Amino acid sequence: ETKPVELQESFQSTSTSKYLESRFLLWNNIGAITCYSEQIQISFHDVSYHHSITIDNKTDKYSIGDLSLSAIILASSQTGKCLCILYQSWDSNMREWTINTENNDKIELVSLCEDFIAIGTSQRLIRLMSLSGIQQRIIRLQGPIVSMSSYQNQLWIIHHSTQGLPKEQAMSYVLLNIENDHYQTGSLPLIPKTKLIWMGFSDSGKCFYLEKSGHLSMLRHTKGNELEPLLISNLKQEAEKNNLGSYWLLGINDFNGKFQLRVIELRGQSFPDLVPWPLVSIISLPLALYQIDTEKSQLESDYLKIKLFNNSTDDEEFSNNERQCLIKMFASSCKSNREYRAFEICQLMDSIALQLAVRYATKSGKISLAQKITDELIEQKKDQEQEEKLIQRASSPPPARPPTSIPSSKSSSSSSISIVSSAFEEIKQTRPKVITPTGPFSNPFRKKVITIPENETSTTDELSKWKPSVNKSRLPASNKTTTITTATIQSDINVETITENEDNSLNTKRKIDESENNDEEIGKNKRNKLQQFACNR
Repeated sequence: ETKPVELQESFQSTSTSKYLESRFLLWNNIGAITCYSEQIQISFHDVSYHHSITIDNKTDKYSIGDLSLSAIILASSQTGKCLCILYQSWDSNMREWTINTENNDKIELVSLCEDFIAIGTSQRLIRLMSLSGIQQRIIRLQGPIVSMSSYQNQLWIIHHSTQGLPKEQAMSYVLLNIENDHYQTGSLPLIPKTKLIWMGFSDSGKCFYLEKSGHLSMLRHTKGNELEPLLISNLKQEAEKNNLGSYWLLGINDFNGKFQLRVIELRGQSFPDLVPWPLVSIISLPLALYQIDTEKSQLESDYLKIKLFNNSTDDEEFSNNERQCLIKMFASSCKSNREYRAFEICQLMDSIALQLAVRYATKSGKISLAQKITDELIEQKKDQEQEEKLIQRASSPPPARPPTSIPSSKSSSSSSISIVSSAFEEIKQTRPKVITPTGPFSNPFRKKVITIPENETSTTDELSKWKPSVNKSRLPASNKTTTITTATIQSDINVETITENEDNSLNTKRKIDESENNDEEIGKNKRNKLQQFACNR
């Protein structure tokens, strides 16, 4: 009968053994949380960012913690108390809050995201809260939780799933993007007869996990939005090569095709000591390939690092690094007379790298290889470029076309409309342009000045008004008589109008006097009547 495998207990990454009196609760890029017998100290790597914080731990017995750029969270699996300190909060009055578990639910793990707090409990629950303590949701797991880590607003959880093979464990993972509400699950492959000792995110947000056997693995996002587990390297073998006991992994840097680990070197011990304060080393490891000491495997390792860990936004920089690595691999294959391998390497190149490969092959005397590359690969690349152009054209929206006339009973009306529109366009083109006048505005409704010829005379008032001024000394005698007659006529008319006006004014004065006399008589009559009425009374 096979005995069941003892399930691995939950652990916090970068924390040392809980059986030590003085130990690390956490070590990350921001700082470290150390636990002593009666106090907890939070120290920051950059002292200018924040000063160290000391917390009394006599009664609360905090044994789990996490640190972020804005908060500190501490929890106790014994008392079930959780403390959150918002050390960068603008609210200076209430920067701390606490919460206690209920119904015999023990806190096993805690993790801090940018905007959330995750608490893993013994009842296989993940409780999500905001930084201020607002409870958001409760996620259920299929098995006991093993470890938990966060990056920005992503939460990665590893838990036991089912009973594994003899003397083996079976684990699964949950990758949760809280901000985008994205949920992924899958099984976590492990080396036989081993256990998990570290898990977390790299600096670029990739998921890594480390086993006790030294195997470091990664979950790669595929194009189908799935996670592919890949074996990356073996830390235990690299430590033995450098005459070290092991490496204590703290973090991973995988920017711009680099793969570097932040570790603490351990010599004859299982955990780093608090005194003296440990030194952090940065090491670069090759990938776990066969015959890694050879030039061929080292070049292949460099090429795989560029493909796996490239996070550069500059495409030219990425393509240049890839071309350099492929040309080096091509040159080593040509030197070792591996033309078929060199041809396979050329299949990974672009058109620019292919031209360089052809030049190198011709200079090194590989004429048949250069001819094969030019005949097959270069033409194939041209065909691929043409296909890509066709695909781009097909995917792009078609240009707008004018509406075509539909043959129906209304075709005559559409044709007439087109004729009218064409005629209208012709009229527009042939119509003379309106010239804007530059001189002063001339009012067409203004009275024109009537000029009288010299030989004609006018006897009306209108003609006399509009008569031009003439120099009388230069006029003949006939003209003088005409002017005299017109002047006398005008004077007679003026005299008549004056007399009429005087008569009218006299008549109006008489009427006013008569009306005033009538008013006085009416008033006298009223007074007499009132006096008679008063006498009668």
